Amino acid sequence: GKKDTLTGDAANKAVLEYMQTQNRPYSAINVFDNLHGRVAKGKCPGILESLATSGDLIMKEYGKAKVFLAKQDDVCESDAAEAETSAEEIAALKETVAESKEKLNALKKEYRTYEGQLPAEEVANRLEQVAFKSAELNKEKEYFENLFKQQSSELPSAEEVCRITAEHSAAVKKWKQRKKICTEMADRVEETGEIDLIAHLGLDTDEDAGVTIPA
Repeated sequence: GKKDTLTGDAANKAVLEYMQTQNRPYSAINVFDNLHGRVAKGKCPGILESLATSGDLIMKEYGKAKVFLAKQDDVCESDAAEAETSAEEIAALKETVAESKEKLNALKKEYRTYEGQLPAEEVANRLEQVAFKSAELNKEKEYFENLFKQQSSELPSAEEVCRITAEHSAAVKKWKQRKKICTEMADRVEETGEIDLIAHLGLDTDEDAGVTIPA
């Protein structure tokens, strides 16, 4: 009940501990719902932003949506980047679900506006149209909610993120080594004044392909 609502440092501590325990990206409304009202709905956004400012949480903005994630001190830096990507996808899905709910509410409001002003037959026709649209929107809402749950359950583990990052770094290193060897060989041939080796072999450089070796 209201008497159990936490305030001040206790509220900050409850939110931070929850975020660190879950180690998943959440919006302010997610945190409020998942804490079952232990922290006031109006206080959650401010607490989360304050914890982000203090460096305890990471905050990312995607349009109007703000997503928060516990700081990953004990995991390689790429873990946070991967989580941010997943958070962006989840935020986009949540916005789509919210838009579907808004459309449904607008249709209900439209029905209430015309109810009593139109002949009974016209009201029945409008009601049938609204019911059909409502059913379609509910299907769309359920689809995105299921997709959201799936995305949330498929966030990569820290070990998986580190493994992929290591493989990427190794590939980039090999790319740099082979480019250096090829470039040096072409330069030596060109110094003889005989041919432009790269043009002669019809090779495409990174610049020709419009790609850049990652830093």
